[in-house]
Amino acid sequence: MNKTAVVTTTINMPVMLESYCKNASSYKHKNIEFFVIGDQKTPAEAPKYCNKLTSEYSYPIHYLSLKDQEKELKDYPKLLKIFPYNCADRKLLGEVIAYLRNFDIMITVDDDNYATDHDFFGCHGIAGTERELPLIESPSGWFNACHYLIEENNLPVFHRGLPWSKRNYKKDNFNIRHAKKKVVVNAGFWLGDPDIDAVSRLFWPIRVTGMKPDLGSTFGLFPGTWCTFNNQNTAMAREILPAYLTPPNSKRYSDLFPAYVICKIAGHLNHIVAYGHPFARHPRNPHNLWKDMEKEIVGAQAAEALIEILRSAELTGKNYHDCLGELNEHFEKEKEMIKKLPEDQREMLLDLIKNYKIYHEVFDSIHEHLNCK
Repeated sequence: MNKTAVVTTTINMPVMLESYCKNASSYKHKNIEFFVIGDQKTPAEAPKYCNKLTSEYSYPIHYLSLKDQEKELKDYPKLLKIFPYNCADRKLLGEVIAYLRNFDIMITVDDDNYATDHDFFGCHGIAGTERELPLIESPSGWFNACHYLIEENNLPVFHRGLPWSKRNYKKDNFNIRHAKKKVVVNAGFWLGDPDIDAVSRLFWPIRVTGMKPDLGSTFGLFPGTWCTFNNQNTAMAREILPAYLTPPNSKRYSDLFPAYVICKIAGHLNHIVAYGHPFARHPRNPHNLWKDMEKEIVGAQAAEALIEILRSAELTGKNYHDCLGELNEHFEKEKEMIKKLPEDQREMLLDLIKNYKIYHEVFDSIHEHLNCK
């Protein structure tokens, strides 16, 4: 099995990690390590708990305090400055650390994601490999991957961040093709409370009980057809990380804006994003749904402009890092259009562009450092 890192951050005790250790042990997986990115509010007992699990299951669980993170990334101060303390997006720092340590797959989980009886690491192990899968191609260029979830009251389920202008409550018009392509992201689904918009939760308590059997356990989207994916129960191939930034100022769209970027580049490179197994059990932490909705409103509106910009970009790069560089140049050309947006959307996207430029520079340095080793 490829060298696999599981990355999380938490302000609670990371008790969910034991479910992944048990799952890995049950399926006899090796080459797995865990990275817990501590924060100011993380319980003081968390490092001791991680050491306890390491002793019991023999899977290294690295607890990285704020000082540890700064030490690991001391050569990349610009990266550290992007992420404030008490920010769930600091999870990305763990992915970068895993990248520097030459891990092949980075699986991100939230502290309320628990492994089920699926072969968690076996299912996510498709990231970075070529697989023949049923691939959905939509004339609109969009498909709601949650179309295949089973909701206990047969309510429609839309993936968080799927553009509101692309949501279709009628029967989706799409084709299913079978082809062998490289999977660069495997987005696992959730049992219980799925990852949907706050307004959907306010309307009705949606509960997922499973997945329709139509396409088996895993399906993908054909290059050019997009859907969002998040950073919980999600496996990413090493090669996409140089283009995958979760910008904190994008609020509850911080893990969705980069999904659009990856969809754009993956389509150009003839790669795919896959959805389905493994499921994670998701007894969601308490949230103030009204505040969640407030944090989604600007991102949902700004997403329409960002998507238009991404769709219009022409790429020639042969890897994710080079393609991000091309997108950064394209963003600069589109700044005048962005400046015409309402102030809150304008500020969010201009900050996004600024941070993507910094992120590209950081990976210039990272690649120079790795090539020198």
